[in-house]
Amino acid sequence: MTTQTTEMTTTDTLRTLLRRISALSNNSIVKLVEYIEELIEEQEEADDIAYIEAHKDESAIPFEDVVREFEAEHGPLYQD
Repeated sequence: MTTQTTEMTTTDTLRTLLRRISALSNNSIVKLVEYIEELIEEQEEADDIAYIEAHKDESAIPFEDVVREFEAEHGPLYQD
């Protein structure tokens, strides 16, 4: 029963949100979307930083080795 209540709450919240967004002017919607994009970028950057911090002590493969292995299997990466 808890799941059903939660789903109804989520549905009601989404309907309210959509109703509020549809009442905004075009300019306000553009600003809202830009703000959401900024929030997403900030979250992605925070996720990247957290991942790097968590794995900073792990050994890494030199990029040159990766390129050499790729080229051995698929041919030259760059062609003149």
